[in-house]
Amino acid sequence: MTGCDALSCQEFEKYIAHLRRRDGCTNVVVSGKSGDLGADAVGYLADGLPLVQGYLSTCPAARVEDEPRLSSRT
Repeated sequence: MTGCDALSCQEFEKYIAHLRRRDGCTNVVVSGKSGDLGADAVGYLADGLPLVQGYLSTCPAARVEDEPRLSSRT
């Protein structure tokens, strides 16, 4: 965890995206811009559902929200 605390906000977002890819998410994209409605990273689970994550920025140690926001298929 100490290593994560030393990351910048952008490095932290890229690191989390790497973990999502490692764990099987596909098409993982880090937004990192305004106007993304709080979606800092978007990826797709094995069943095709999107996994949308927002990070609470308290840099230098960004925190991941407790629950990722999952959207349902319509």
